Amino acid sequence: LNYVSSPLIESDYKRNAAFLDGKGMFYNKKYEKAIAKLERFIKDYPADFLTPYAIQLLSQSYFYIKDYDKSLEYMGKINNPEFIIDKMIQMRYFIDYKMGMYEDSIAAYTAFLENELKNPLRNEVYGYLFENMDNDDEKHKLFLKYIFEFPESPNLVNYIKELIPYIVFFEKIK
Repeated sequence: LNYVSSPLIESDYKRNAAFLDGKGMFYNKKYEKAIAKLERFIKDYPADFLTPYAIQLLSQSYFYIKDYDKSLEYMGKINNPEFIIDKMIQMRYFIDYKMGMYEDSIAAYTAFLENELKNPLRNEVYGYLFENMDNDDEKHKLFLKYIFEFPESPNLVNYIKELIPYIVFFEKIK
């Protein structure tokens, strides 16, 4: 068995680990930590093929911590016009709510789901609604739509666990 050491392999490992660390923080909703790690990744690897994805995650992280100026700043660095358009449409609904066009963010994102049928960020919007809706009857109806739209979503199991107590109660009173 021969062992070969290569700076390229070590470099790839460090680079991938740095990116995945930031991405993991993002998906675990630890946005401040994700921002720190992803900004460091971009600084250390500005020409890497993962850098555009890191910038996209940074834009979303800043959006979730309500730093809309930084979110837009990073969005301006994204060279993926489809993502920018889709994300701007999603953000427009939230900003419209902040400007008083919707009574709350739930109404804004419900309108997003009703109107933006082909937007790939629908799965993300469903997640926001599941986490923030207080009306269990509306959440149940939304969940049924979600099942039909995203039957193979990895999030489905978590949403089912969260909603099972309500679904069982709902079925008993029918």
